[in-house]
Amino acid sequence: MERIIDDFESRRRAEEIYSRRNGINVEKTKKKYFSIYKFLFQLLVLINLSICFVVYKNKDFIFSVEFINEVNEFYNINVNEKITEFFMEENSNTNNIDVENTKIEEKNNEITNVENLKTENDVTKEEKNINENIQGQDSKINDSKENKIGDSKENIVKNSYSFIKPLNGTITSFFGNRESQNKKVTKNHTGIDISAVEGTKIKSSIAGKVILVDSKGDYGNHIKIQNQDIITLYAHCKKILVNVGDEILQGQDIAEVGSSGNSTGPHLHFEIRYLNECIDPLKIISF
Repeated sequence: MERIIDDFESRRRAEEIYSRRNGINVEKTKKKYFSIYKFLFQLLVLINLSICFVVYKNKDFIFSVEFINEVNEFYNINVNEKITEFFMEENSNTNNIDVENTKIEEKNNEITNVENLKTENDVTKEEKNINENIQGQDSKINDSKENKIGDSKENIVKNSYSFIKPLNGTITSFFGNRESQNKKVTKNHTGIDISAVEGTKIKSSIAGKVILVDSKGDYGNHIKIQNQDIITLYAHCKKILVNVGDEILQGQDIAEVGSSGNSTGPHLHFEIRYLNECIDPLKIISF
């Protein structure tokens, strides 16, 4: 222990002797460095205070919306340039993918349009063939049924087919010629009109296949259902619930009462056609 103290004391004395010989005053040196540090600290504090003062004086500008927008615009431009350069390859790949997807969608649309056109053509050809067959067999069937049986078309239809009322309502217009003072009301009525509340369900009077669903012409939204030589027509509907080609059961809901087309109010215009000739529904069905 004494030896360690002696070594320390020896070094201290050696430093004092070295300082005296070279004219160095340790205490003055320490004070000098302390003064420098103190000056730098005071200068730093003064600079910070000056900055705070400037910020406070210009706070309206520094924190204004215009200033913030300018800063954001500056950084956004730089960032966008970097992003554009960095992701240039990715964007080109994405564009290529979009082009390929667009081509695929166009091909799919072309295929869909071709399929729809084929379906429409098939339906048109089928209906045309049905009408041609009906017209071609008209005279033969008339001769074979009416001449041999010696009965009217209404009786043939009534005895050969089963019908039900398509709608419960009030008959407002009958089959055949009628007086008309309204341009919308035709003089030669090819069916009967059954009045009912709009939206009431219309039922199929006879089972068969839907050969036409259309919204054009005086009939408005209308349906044709065929069963052998019989076609029933339901017109002026608000909404149609079946599609072309559907097999319909007797009594099935097929539409809703409306006033579409050449109509003066909500009702069902109902027709029965035998061999493409309209007959009086009231001679077939009891209302």
